[in-house]
Amino acid sequence: MHILIDGGSTHNFLQQELVTKLSLRPQSTLTLRVTVGNGEELQCNQTCHEVVVHIQSHTFLVDFYVLPICGADVVLEY
Repeated sequence: MHILIDGGSTHNFLQQELVTKLSLRPQSTLTLRVTVGNGEELQCNQTCHEVVVHIQSHTFLVDFYVLPICGADVVLEY
């Protein structure tokens, strides 16, 4: 899994393909418009709440927006 820790991000994002692989159950939400690094605007209308994330010996519950991102599977806000 490729994780991007992004100091400029305002939210956490998860690739749709990973949602399927992990059998997560996304919920519908109001549309969020996201401008990505190349200037393109993507729309998100699903979230996954309290996803368990293990990084080294730490466990976190993280809320994610589901977004068709490329390059990284997960974007974590910093």
